[in-house]
Amino acid sequence: MDTQQIIDAIIALEWKMLISVTALDDPFGCREDPVTFQIMRRAQHLIWSVDTLEGYLADLKTAEGQRVNMIAERYAHMMKVTHPDEYEQLKANLRPVAPEAYTLVEQLMEVFSVYGKQVDKAFPCVRASGRPSTEDGSWTSVETYLQGELLTYSVNTLRLCSRDALLARDKGINLSELNLRYIAAFYGFSSLEEMERKISAPA
Repeated sequence: MDTQQIIDAIIALEWKMLISVTALDDPFGCREDPVTFQIMRRAQHLIWSVDTLEGYLADLKTAEGQRVNMIAERYAHMMKVTHPDEYEQLKANLRPVAPEAYTLVEQLMEVFSVYGKQVDKAFPCVRASGRPSTEDGSWTSVETYLQGELLTYSVNTLRLCSRDALLARDKGINLSELNLRYIAAFYGFSSLEEMERKISAPA
């Protein structure tokens, strides 16, 4: 499969899992807006290499075979930050996270924290129109969402994500910015800079 076919397969499985979770597991109402879900997930997946996407697709297929809903797991991991009391009730039902996975996720979060600060500074209006970069009590942050998702990945996929992130960093590529550039394109803007100008313009 080529990149787009892999992403199509990933999103199909993600959507299948999303619509299978209970209302409690889906606190952000993603199921009510499938078009936005498609755009946001496709833009995120496009920042990764083909073999990283293949690793994540394998994770999804493995989870499906084990009757594990990775989307529900993602929300549960997020609750450790957003709803710690509820998380304590859910954590016993989650698959164990390997020590190496925790280390890799921590390393990735450090890289994406830097990316996020750079994007906040360069495109403040675009960023302000979405999730906050870090927790502020208003809406689950980009960092919390990403960490919750990464904690559902296999060690193999996390190694590939880490490799991609570090290679991009060494080349001066900000993957969070790249994600936003894909989102801007999907919404019909000629560039992320145009999207920033449009959002910042007085109504």
